[in-house]
Amino acid sequence: MDERKKEFKKLLIRLGDKMSARDEEKIRFMFEDDLSQDVSKPTDLFRELLQKDKISHERPGSLSTIYRDINRIDLAIEVDQWTEVMEANNGVVPQNTFAGETLDDRLLNSVARDIGRDWKMLSRHLGLDETSIQSIQQAHFSDLHEASYQALLRWKKDFGAKATPRAFKRALTDMKLMGIVHMYFPTP
Repeated sequence: MDERKKEFKKLLIRLGDKMSARDEEKIRFMFEDDLSQDVSKPTDLFRELLQKDKISHERPGSLSTIYRDINRIDLAIEVDQWTEVMEANNGVVPQNTFAGETLDDRLLNSVARDIGRDWKMLSRHLGLDETSIQSIQQAHFSDLHEASYQALLRWKKDFGAKATPRAFKRALTDMKLMGIVHMYFPTP
């Protein structure tokens, strides 16, 4: 099984854990002509959707659309973020990206894109002072991604050896940005 397909299945498991019974019911209704009656849990649902080629690791946008159709925008965004990471890394999930002792600037750039409007709060969780945050905001007021990226670079520069993958993961976890945590800190 190729790596992208395997990572897509991991994404499906995470998404399935976040779906309610009502979400599953809505998706089954949307595809009632294509699914067997014995679909009783998210993994069964995803398995059949994969077999019927309704979703695919090659076309994750179809899954994002399904989630938008059932008004689960949070899950659609998670699929979109996964897709962006895959595309940014040439189809390879950044396995063990943060496993080392240093943080790669390219990866910080990818994470910055996913953080969005939460960048100031994350900066505070990482320990940046308000003066630095305000300075970054003023310098990049019209570019959310760049402001986020510059804040992460500032944290890495200012905190040096203390700007570790563990500290970064802890801040993301404290903020309950679990989609980002799961995307960049995959569990074995």
